[in-house]
Amino acid sequence: MKVYVFWKQNCPRCPEAKRVVSEFEAKHPGHVSYFDVDSLDGGVEARLFNILATPSTLVVDDQKQADFDDEKVVKAWNGITPDLNILESLFTS
Repeated sequence: MKVYVFWKQNCPRCPEAKRVVSEFEAKHPGHVSYFDVDSLDGGVEARLFNILATPSTLVVDDQKQADFDDEKVVKAWNGITPDLNILESLFTS
């Protein structure tokens, strides 16, 4: 599984979301990708997952067979900071 964090520069809640995910990333290196939705690549990824708010944090089952990327989402926090305990539990279960 992977964690995708969608953020943008002037988002007031994004620094806290990125801080929580970076704490998770310290224990799970290689499982987190950050996407600036104002960049070309980040904007493309955001459209693939129907991201409409920042910050958005997704837990994605990258091994799941699905017709659309957004069907691979296991858990999502849209417009809010993710819960570190829930994030951790998804990777230890």
